[in-house]
Amino acid sequence: NSGQILPALEGHEDKARVTSFVAVISVFNSLGRLGYGNGSEAVKDRVSRPAFLVLSLVILTSCYALLSLLGDAMLWPAAVMVGVGYGGLWGVQPVIVSELFGPTDFGFKYACSNVAALMGSLCFGTLLAGGQFDRVATDRGESPYCYAPECFDVAFGVTAVCGVPAL
Repeated sequence: NSGQILPALEGHEDKARVTSFVAVISVFNSLGRLGYGNGSEAVKDRVSRPAFLVLSLVILTSCYALLSLLGDAMLWPAAVMVGVGYGGLWGVQPVIVSELFGPTDFGFKYACSNVAALMGSLCFGTLLAGGQFDRVATDRGESPYCYAPECFDVAFGVTAVCGVPAL
């Protein structure tokens, strides 16, 4: 969906900008993994690792709320926030699974946490965002493309609202 968000919010497609947008998310995802992993290790005696998950959730919920409210004005900062937020989640998740549930049967426990991520991706990415995108694109006569903020605005709002109780 990342490659579809930029054209939808900007109202046109520019392949070079889409490539840059996806690259920004990827770079900051990597930096988030490195930063959270090293940061959580450096402060593990003072700050619990699950606090880093809460930090990621705050970043991601804020990002989706701001995208919902501000639209394309928030697009590039959102790419950074989403990258750091998701990178941070994946950077500390394996260690948290091991610390909270023990190292015995780690593979099974880690796989269960990945199934949870898969279900979230299915619900929010495929069913919610993908369904809305297809519906709006068809209504606008642009299918399989969609060049309007309405292509994702409900998905951003619902994702932000669902992040609040998780905090």
